[in-house]
Amino acid sequence: MASLSARLVIASAALLLAAPAGAQGDSSPWAPWIGCWDLVPGRSLPATSERVCVIPAERAAAVDLVSVEGDSIIASQHLVSSADDRALRQGDCNGVEHVQASGARVYLRTTMRCGEQDRLVNSVMAMSRDGEWLDVRGVAFGPNVGVRVSRYRETPASAELPAEVAAALNGRPRGMHPARLAASGPVQLRDVVEASSLLEVGVLQTWLAERGQGFGLDAQGLVALEESGVSPQVIDIMVALSY
Repeated sequence: MASLSARLVIASAALLLAAPAGAQGDSSPWAPWIGCWDLVPGRSLPATSERVCVIPAERAAAVDLVSVEGDSIIASQHLVSSADDRALRQGDCNGVEHVQASGARVYLRTTMRCGEQDRLVNSVMAMSRDGEWLDVRGVAFGPNVGVRVSRYRETPASAELPAEVAAALNGRPRGMHPARLAASGPVQLRDVVEASSLLEVGVLQTWLAERGQGFGLDAQGLVALEESGVSPQVIDIMVALSY
């Protein structure tokens, strides 16, 4: 954990030197998610105290995704938005990870070979229309396939956080600041086309269903989606949401 703590100290120091407060976060493709978030219990999720913080790293394209419990960090993951794949090794599994953050959404795709079986994790980080973080994650491991949705709500300002996390986030905007407001805006047809090239069909369908947004599709829009290679199953759910 020492390396993570060191990165957080550097990040918080950089905030003191940067001007103005929040400007660096606004220029980051991770800006809508920077901060701490609490899991929202759902029909299939029991009440929980799960808390996740998205911490800016030294590079604007990178963040540390940190799981916290009270004033302790219990797990962390370093994510870098890049056009290149990054090699991964987890136990007996080897593979690559691709992360693409645009400021409106973050797409993650991890492919691993574990013994004789392949594993795929494909997910999107997005914002709901009311500023909740939507995490839609598809997992395929051998013959087992599933999609899970998690919703996170911004942690109250009074919440207890690890000291290094609180320092790294000091001065960061909260609530529906401009970057978060923009990411919560309507999903356009071009956004669906982009997502269809980066997400598995089931993950994309689930994200659109969770957003619950209509598209006002007409014949021209349907043809444009088909010609752009959007899956018929995805178009079907867009039609269902629109009428």
